[in-house]
Amino acid sequence: MSANEEEIEATLRKELDIPEETETHEEEEQEEISPLMQEALDAGYKDKDAFVEAGGDPEKHVSPHEFVRYGKLQKSMREQMRRFEQKEQEFEKRFEHLNQMHKTQMDIKINELKAQQREAVDEADGDKFDRAQSEIEKIQEQNTQPATTPDKHPSIVEWESDKEWINDEEDIRTLTAQGAWNSYTAKNPNESIENALSYVDRQLAKLSPPTNPLRDMPTATEKGKRTTGKKRGITMDDLNREEREMWRNASEIWGGDQKAFLKSVEDSRK
Repeated sequence: MSANEEEIEATLRKELDIPEETETHEEEEQEEISPLMQEALDAGYKDKDAFVEAGGDPEKHVSPHEFVRYGKLQKSMREQMRRFEQKEQEFEKRFEHLNQMHKTQMDIKINELKAQQREAVDEADGDKFDRAQSEIEKIQEQNTQPATTPDKHPSIVEWESDKEWINDEEDIRTLTAQGAWNSYTAKNPNESIENALSYVDRQLAKLSPPTNPLRDMPTATEKGKRTTGKKRGITMDDLNREEREMWRNASEIWGGDQKAFLKSVEDSRK
């Protein structure tokens, strides 16, 4: 089209009130993705079509919100189990140290009694020798008594009676109950079975997921508050004569670690 023809056409359009044609290039607008959707996608979320195409059951497809919520819950449970396992290992080590401490105490006591027997021989004191021998035999008898496995407490049997999931080691309720029980009984060895079970029930109740998956995430302020009010442990200055003697003669049991030794002392005093 020549310049004159274009000018004539423009004049006619103006007179007839015909709007000028303008070229438009349709551009695909990229839909803005919400932070929640982005979090779900980063964690492997698929829309329903892609989910089914990958072999998923369409009835099991969930919303991005549910996907993120479940992921956070699973992560929290894995972290909780990791902490429980770590605590269990720590308690086993402490129990081993406690047994070693009792054995060391027994050896020290027997050595003291044997020293008394030597004195009794020098003094020709038969009664003193016999008393020391009697004490030695009592200590040795206590140490050689076989360990017995007690029957399950009736309260535990009753508590487990309506929980068909309790023997399923992969059930999150079983894992939570075992972890809560181990944690409570280790920290409160003198508490009743009923109180321990009550604590387990309270921990199980927390498994009910919140509506907002971010609700239970601790804030920086909350984390900072948790460090207050910590009870001071005993120090080497708090040891009695027997405990000091034990550290001098058997510190290799604890690998020379004063902190581990003091923890065993605390356990033995309970």
